[in-house]
Amino acid sequence: MKTVNVWVLAGLVLLFAGERLVHKGVILDIVSIVLGFVVPESKSTSTKEIKQTIGDTSGIAINAGGDVNLDIVPQSYEYQELKRKVDNARRNLVKLPNDPDFQEELQKAEKNLNDFIEGIHKLLAEIDRIPLNSERGAKARQYFEQGKYQEAREILDEKEMNQEKQYWLKEKEQGKKRVEEATAYLDSLAVEYIFKAKLTALDYQLGDQRMARTRELFEEALELGRTPERLFDYALFLQENNQFVDTEKLYMEALTIRRQLAGNHPAVYLPDVATTLNNLGIVVAADSSRREKAEQLYQEALTIRRQLAGNNPAVYLPDVAKTLNNLGNLVAADSSRREKAEQLYQEALATYRHLVGNNPAVYQPYVAMTLNNLGLLVAADSSHREKAEQLYQEALATYRHLVGNNPAVYRPDVAMTLNNLGNLVAADSSRREKAEQLYQEALTIRRQLAKSNPAVYRPDVAMTLNNLGLLVAADSSRHEEAEQLYQEALATYHHLVGNNPAVYRPYVAKTLNNLGLLVAADSSRREEAEQLYQEALATYHHLVGNNPAVYRPDVAMTLNNLGNLVAADSSRREKAEQLYQEALATYRHLVGNNPAVYRPYVAMTLNNLGNLVADDSSRREKAEQLYQEALTIRRQLAGNHPAVYLPDVAMTLNNLGIVVAADSSRREKAEQLYQEALTIRRQLAKSNPAVYRPDVAMTLNNLGLLVAADSSRREEAEQLYQEALATCRHLVGNNPAVYRPYVAMTLNNLGSLVAADSSRREEAEQLYQEALATYRQLAGNHPAVYLPDVANSLSAYGFAHLSWHQPKNAIPYLREAEEIFTILARQERQFFKGKLDWIQQLLQQASETEKK
Repeated sequence: MKTVNVWVLAGLVLLFAGERLVHKGVILDIVSIVLGFVVPESKSTSTKEIKQTIGDTSGIAINAGGDVNLDIVPQSYEYQELKRKVDNARRNLVKLPNDPDFQEELQKAEKNLNDFIEGIHKLLAEIDRIPLNSERGAKARQYFEQGKYQEAREILDEKEMNQEKQYWLKEKEQGKKRVEEATAYLDSLAVEYIFKAKLTALDYQLGDQRMARTRELFEEALELGRTPERLFDYALFLQENNQFVDTEKLYMEALTIRRQLAGNHPAVYLPDVATTLNNLGIVVAADSSRREKAEQLYQEALTIRRQLAGNNPAVYLPDVAKTLNNLGNLVAADSSRREKAEQLYQEALATYRHLVGNNPAVYQPYVAMTLNNLGLLVAADSSHREKAEQLYQEALATYRHLVGNNPAVYRPDVAMTLNNLGNLVAADSSRREKAEQLYQEALTIRRQLAKSNPAVYRPDVAMTLNNLGLLVAADSSRHEEAEQLYQEALATYHHLVGNNPAVYRPYVAKTLNNLGLLVAADSSRREEAEQLYQEALATYHHLVGNNPAVYRPDVAMTLNNLGNLVAADSSRREKAEQLYQEALATYRHLVGNNPAVYRPYVAMTLNNLGNLVADDSSRREKAEQLYQEALTIRRQLAGNHPAVYLPDVAMTLNNLGIVVAADSSRREKAEQLYQEALTIRRQLAKSNPAVYRPDVAMTLNNLGLLVAADSSRREEAEQLYQEALATCRHLVGNNPAVYRPYVAMTLNNLGSLVAADSSRREEAEQLYQEALATYRQLAGNHPAVYLPDVANSLSAYGFAHLSWHQPKNAIPYLREAEEIFTILARQERQFFKGKLDWIQQLLQQASETEKK
């Protein structure tokens, strides 16, 4: 912990110095304010969700299964076999719950079962558009609809089909009169190959050969003609299995053909061109370095669909809305283009609201989805949070209604919206209890969903664990609970990264940042916290190379948090300043494009840099400039959104008060700053004592220091110290690792005050002794942070003995302080040389007095 020292006649007192917030990447502010020392502004990262892009399966509307009995799926041999493997894996894991091989076995088995069910349902839904016209094809379809999937594959005998293929190809090549018949037969055969490919994709008994065998069958179909429909089907299969390189090639080939066809028959083929452009946009957008190309694809799809909707709105307006949503998602990822993204979402929303009038059952989910996406976008601007909450609430009400008829489909959407609404509500410190209720409901739903489908819902569980951890961490008495939440989230993301690093590395980095912030609050674990921050920073630096618009804010966030941690070590302040300056430069750049979002982060980093600079007494004018700029921004922000930004106003008032108080001619001004900060914090503590009582204690201590300098107001100063001490002792009961330093600081300051009264020396000695004992214990675990405090406390105690005319008793304390300051001055001369000189003067004075 870092201290700022005020030297007065009563002795050395320790100032509850500036506070830092450690900042987060998205929405939720967790303000970490530690009494008495310079505590960083900490922003942890909450995770919000956006409903992902909407892909097209084909240009033709799909029948959602007709009258097919979906209950037959669990009766199939394949389902029973996959279920047996899941049960076996679960039994193995019960025996050895920590075995990573068994954990992986269970996850793979559950994923296969869930993918099988989803794949069967999807194929059942599209069966009516597959022209299985041959006797063999019709029989295969019959077996499939009866749940006899192996029989369906077997009747599509490849040996027989290959023989027929060779025969009819030969007939066609020879140009006989049967060319037309051969072409028709080969087209029918191609349909059978594609149908068997889709059945093979669901044959998990093939193990690692499943993908290869499926691709072989698609390739067989393409040998019979590379039609755009076959290319599209093959590309869609590869896209769903994350084979993006080959997917893009196939979509491009299909697109080329469809463009040519549309040239002659636009009314027939332009819808297919738009469909292919939309899906190709999704594939390209997955690569963050190619978002400009993705936008071109979406824009072309949108132009075509607008034209089509002009002539036939009933058919094509849904496609317009779909591409508007996808384009909105893409544009929203660039924080400088949020106004454009909002326009896209608003148009999509208006379209879906119109469509809902004629078909609510189909389009209500899309209304809810777009409300959620728009809510996410609007919530990023703190002045529009009320509007964002209205959007989320409408989305939530819609999803809750839909759950009544179809819980299996819409419960995940309820959980998603609860999570996002929780993020928004949590930003208002007076509503954290409400936010926790929202997160807990989301987490309960997601844990239930993950039991039956871990491959899909474990990431969502991790997301809500992270967000709930942020909320809980704001209450210092619940840090252990918060760490458990973060650790569970981090373990999940580390596991997910193994299979999909492009998607989950950012989430690993966010959770590392949040866990680092929490761990850093315990001064004995700062080395561990630095490792967490460094890993997060390395990850963000890697990500920013491909996508600076998205990840530069995260780099700045982690630089700020790491700067806070490094600044606590007085020997590394130069490094801390470099980190803050880089973060500030990044935020100033981001503000140019999006002031509503990034001005709060500029203010935060100005505050933290001000704390660091203020430690050097020769740079206090610079520190005051930094604080004043931060305060100006925060007052403006609080004018529009007091519940969110008043805590930050109080923080900067407190820090500015410290700098101003160092000039004895400006103490009246300093007292005004402290009193305003104290008034705000007392109000905040009434509604949320767990979060804001530490801040009240901090300002009480600082105000006590100021008042104590006036010898006529020492009784008033003692009341301030006593209230601060009582608060700190109460906080220690729940979180000793965080608040013991603040108890020691207030004891030391109170000791200096009491020591000035010669009739209370015994009481003063008890206060000094307890403070010194506490600092010695803390320095034993973390000397770089607490040795300066040990030296300060020794100096104060030694000075007190001198003022009591006890030079012999003073000398041991002053000598030990001299030894520590000598070491510290070698490391940072500009900070500790003045203190060393002063201690040496006191030692000389003590020695001369003793000789007399």
